[in-house]
Amino acid sequence: MQKGENQEFYSTLDDSAQKRGKKSSCSCLALGIFFFVILVILEMGLFFIARGFKSDEKNSNSIVPTGELEMKGSGIDLGDNRFELNISQGILCNAVKQITNIKDLSCAISADGIELSGKISSYLPSNAKVILVPTQKDGKVVFKVKRLSVGSVPVPTFLAKSIGNSMGLALYSTFPDLENAQVDKVELQEAVMTITAKKI
Repeated sequence: MQKGENQEFYSTLDDSAQKRGKKSSCSCLALGIFFFVILVILEMGLFFIARGFKSDEKNSNSIVPTGELEMKGSGIDLGDNRFELNISQGILCNAVKQITNIKDLSCAISADGIELSGKISSYLPSNAKVILVPTQKDGKVVFKVKRLSVGSVPVPTFLAKSIGNSMGLALYSTFPDLENAQVDKVELQEAVMTITAKKI
């Protein structure tokens, strides 16, 4: 009687081991399919990211090359030691080029911000584009990075922090009167940045 029970016990173990073996082979097959699907998804993702890094000619056509812009920066005396400075996108772009030694650079000023495109940094490709927003802080003009992209792919804005600093340096070296002035406000309109300040 005990021998029969032992045989039944061992046959049950054999059956469960065979079932486990079948399950594990199914699991390996399912795991293989899972990894194959993940691989296909990753390849598709890389393909679309690579396409996004190609320069978008439609967007680049909206930026006028600096050489074709009217070059001027005009000041208006508002009285009471206050003045208004109107700076064209051409003169601003040339000032940035001189400070950074970047030759392949295009600029456009709009109400949305100052857009620079081209080789804006040594560690970014030539189809990079940054939008800077000038603001008044402690009586000075500072440029904050609003957006940064390579082609149509957004990238972290901290990568363009140096171009914001270069823009400020270019502004103050081109218009030294701003060094001894308290800036009240900075406004952007099509192709012009207007700074209102008071001499100190």
